[in-house]
Amino acid sequence: MNSKTLYHYTSGQGLYGIMNSSELHCSHIAFLNDPTEHKYLDVVIKRIFQNSPDCKEIYDKLYNESYHGITYDFYEYYVLSLSRNNDSLSMWNYYSKGNGYNIGLNYESIIKRNENKLGEVFIVDLIYEWSKQYRTVKKFIKSFKKELLKLENTKLNEASKLKIDEDMERRFNRGLINYRLSFKHSAYAREEEVRILIAKPITNKSDVFYRLSSNGVIVEYVKLKIDLKRDLKSIMIHPKGTDLHLLGVDRFTYSENSKLKISHSQIPFRDV
Repeated sequence: MNSKTLYHYTSGQGLYGIMNSSELHCSHIAFLNDPTEHKYLDVVIKRIFQNSPDCKEIYDKLYNESYHGITYDFYEYYVLSLSRNNDSLSMWNYYSKGNGYNIGLNYESIIKRNENKLGEVFIVDLIYEWSKQYRTVKKFIKSFKKELLKLENTKLNEASKLKIDEDMERRFNRGLINYRLSFKHSAYAREEEVRILIAKPITNKSDVFYRLSSNGVIVEYVKLKIDLKRDLKSIMIHPKGTDLHLLGVDRFTYSENSKLKISHSQIPFRDV
């Protein structure tokens, strides 16, 4: 990513809360809009196995269910959804319900500000295209073929082989976990999502909060701290926004960040 700024779409109430609290709320991955979150990789792998029996053979040798249980399931994952697109009609319609905003955020400084406070914090650039997902995972699995053959033919003693095998197994399973967290169904491609992901150890039960969604769902989340002067770069008003929306944001935010770029969406839109 060339730009350090990514965009978070939210309602007017959401913007008001962010500005008042200097916090961003990151929802637990189980409560996101895509019900296949963190399960979608299984669909890709199943298709690869159907077309490439050699990939299944490699997978069966290196996949370690215990590793996934200890590593993947050892964490609770929380997500802040951002977009590359700062003026997307589909995002306006879905997330800001006709009267919202998007805020430009310096994701690098936010990550640095919150490192080691809740758990590991990192950026994930989502992959939506099925063919790219398929090629990427297939190539990844096959990349271990030569290593496995070399290990099988080596003259090392069993203890040395076991150590090398454990390292290979760890790299293989860690890679699968990364793909599990970065693949999403192609139906969501218009979101152009890049997310800040928090991997919070399940042993750490503190700093977890709950809110009631507009649909009556109790959603689990954690908070990221932000500096309104350093991390907040821009605010854009919804296409249906008026001069009053611009004036309100300008007056509300001036004392916190007088250099903040405030603008109106360039998308032509009206209710008919």
